[in-house]
Order: sequence, then C-alpha cells, then structure tokens
Amino acid sequence: MKTEFLKYLLIGFVLIAIQACGQNNPKTKIALQVAETTSNDETQIIAMLKDFYTHYIIECDKMPVNGQNIVALKNKYFTTEFLKKWDEIELDYDPVLNAQDYNKDWIKTLEINSVPSQKDVYEVCYSIKENCIRLSVIKKDGIYLIDNIQGLTNVSVLETKQLSNMEWIGNYSITIDYGKLDEFSEMTINYEIVIKQDSCTFSGMGYKTYFTDLCKIQETGDELKLICLKAIDGDGFSDHSDIETIATLTKEGEEYYISSPIIADKHWEYNKKLPLNKGQKL
Repeated sequence: MKTEFLKYLLIGFVLIAIQACGQNNPKTKIALQVAETTSNDETQIIAMLKDFYTHYIIECDKMPVNGQNIVALKNKYFTTEFLKKWDEIELDYDPVLNAQDYNKDWIKTLEINSVPSQKDVYEVCYSIKENCIRLSVIKKDGIYLIDNIQGLTNVSVLETKQLSNMEWIGNYSITIDYGKLDEFSEMTINYEIVIKQDSCTFSGMGYKTYFTDLCKIQETGDELKLICLKAIDGDGFSDHSDIETIATLTKEGEEYYISSPIIADKHWEYNKKLPLNKGQKL
C-alpha cells in the first residue's frame, strides 16, 4: 500500500514539473495569451449580439413600431457595407430573426455561441433553438459590428427585369382535400405561392403541413421553376433544403398548373400536374 502511494505521489510531481516547464516555454506562453484574447473577444461579441437582439426584439414587438428606433439600432450595430447591402434587398420577412412576426418573450430564450468551424461567425438561437441565425462579426475602430447574415447574401431576389413575362406575377393557390381522417377531422392542405417583383414565397398549411419557404425563380418560356433558398416559417418538420426544385409552374393559354415533389394529388401521388387558382396581380 505504501509503495503504491509513493508511486502515485511521484507521478504527480512529474506531471507538475512537466506543466511548469511548458508554462516557461515561450511558445506555450504565446498560445495561452492567444487563447485568453480569443476568449475575451468572444465574451465581448456575445454581449454585443445579446444587447442588439434584446433591443431589436423589444422595438419590433411594440405597437405601433417606431421605424426610427429600428434604423438607429441598425446604424449602431451594422457595418456601413452591410447597411448598404440591406437597403438593396427587399424581402417579406425579417432576416435578423428569420421570422415575419415578433414576440418579446423570445428574449428570455436567446442563446448565442460562436461557430467553431467558421471564423468570426456566431449563431443566435431563440425559442429553445427552434430558430437560429448565423451572423458574421468584424471589429472596426475597436468596436464589434455585424457585417453579414448568412443566407442573406445568397438570396437572389426576383427583379422585374428577370421576368420576360410579367403575367407570372401574382398570388397562386391550390387546396387538396384527401377526405376525412375520422368523423371529426378533415385531411385538407392549402398551398399558396406568392410571386412579386422582388420576392417569391411558397407556403403550405393543413394536415401535417406547415411551412413557408423563400424561393428564387428560374424562367424558361411558359415554365417557372421554384428553387428553395431557405425556410422562413414552419413547424420545423417540413425541411425542403435537400430538394433543388420544390415546384414547377406552367402556363397553358390562360390556365396555370403546378407539379411538385411536395404536393400530392388526391391519390397521394406526387409531381402530378395540378390546376392552380391565380389571384390578382401584386
């Protein structure tokens, strides 16, 4: 027993000696200093992002919203370059929160962390990670600022000049009735596609379905392909990121049709050509 104790005591002294030698090594000291600086930077950035998101959610949840306060927050926390980029893009959702509405209770669930695999990128989550946004942060004149929101740069908004046929612009809808689930419940799904001059959304709501996707459009003659860019609302179970073309619209005379790997006909067969109802031009 005594021998075992002495053995472990000796091992302990050796480990302490190795650690002490490592700390006296210049390279080790530099590494420790870098790690300490990085930790301090992350703490400051996370504090900045929490401060921004807290004030931003509070202002956006007010009724009526004070637009001047929102602009003031962006001017304070965004880089000049990002502000210019923001002004050039028009979307029907808020990229800061990846949402279309606001709730001040989100502040209580804010969780902010650095993304180890991406330099200077931080992930902001709320509602217990139901919604997460990744932002790029840079340091300018000693101040940390938001320089980009991931996904925003790659969003190709639909410009008027990109459409050779302006008749595509409008509101489209289709309702599929799959009958009764039981004597009390209907199995119905409503789909809606909104094509504007500067954006396109594809949404579904009903039986086991709840999503809204932001899309870009590819036009070929009398055919439009909807390419999913990102989900902007939904239940989290309707992920279409692995589907390149989420819908194809075609025009025959004055009639419009849709085929989609997401929409099934009454017989639960997908990618079938189905008639669309078109509303007023937006």
